[in-house]
Amino acid sequence: MCKHRRGEVERQVKRPVVIVAGPGKRSSGGREGTVDRLLDEVLEGFGGTVIRPGADAGDNGRQLACLRAWIDLLGAGVRPEEVVVLGPRSEWSAAWDLRIGRALGARVAVIRGGGGDGGEAAAEPESFRESGVLDVPADAATLRRIVRSTAPGPRSAHREVLGRAIHEAYRRKRIESGGQPSADPALRAWEGLAADLRESSMQQADDIEWKLGEVGYELAAVHGTRRGGEERELPTAVVERLAELEHGRWNAERLLAGWRYWKERDPERRLSPYLVSWAELPDAIREYDREAVRGIAGLAAEVGMRVRRQR
Repeated sequence: MCKHRRGEVERQVKRPVVIVAGPGKRSSGGREGTVDRLLDEVLEGFGGTVIRPGADAGDNGRQLACLRAWIDLLGAGVRPEEVVVLGPRSEWSAAWDLRIGRALGARVAVIRGGGGDGGEAAAEPESFRESGVLDVPADAATLRRIVRSTAPGPRSAHREVLGRAIHEAYRRKRIESGGQPSADPALRAWEGLAADLRESSMQQADDIEWKLGEVGYELAAVHGTRRGGEERELPTAVVERLAELEHGRWNAERLLAGWRYWKERDPERRLSPYLVSWAELPDAIREYDREAVRGIAGLAAEVGMRVRRQR
């Protein structure tokens, strides 16, 4: 790559970087069209760089277009681990974009389902775990987290206090409904909780401000006794949207930690039947997400904050 070309690419590339695998957009019908519409929703407002190597190339030119894209990215100083390569699971075995991304060390994610998947969600998880490929449900909130996962957001200054409170509230709810701490490692008290599960609760704490911003709310400091504009109970529609966003966060956090979808829950093998889209999630499990976001105002109060509408 000539010096002039490298400088031009450096100016054009903005991290994070997403490569959309496969051919360009298909017709609006069928599963391919459904996946295309989902990706449009996920990438709307995306602040990084989106590359579609197959968008302007036929089948014979896709491999060359993919190689050129990677040559440009590497020449611009972008490391493979800063790139997410994303495409439908149906193309995993054949798509050059996905395979070369994995070979170079990029974060590769295949989209499970998306309409008419013919039982695709029940496939054995081991092949994806061994290849290091993320097997992601066709869920916009989850995919938004995945495409931004190479550029994580800021950590909350109160993450441990909030994380502990989040975990204890979840633990209490599960035990009340019959959960047994002796049988489920996720129900142990904070002091005995595995490090990855403590981190999960603290990541949920980190995410509170972002989720609130997505629905037009924010956290604000409490000064003295003045509490103007405080929202003690969020509207039902807002709670539902926050819960959906929280499930997407949980999905992405679990997938990035090595969990995979399976029909039966097995914490030791990191398998869960709940790594599905919000639409597929049983309502009884959705209620855990609703409970988590209903508790945001109480959690904020513990660190001298309050929830209010954005100003």
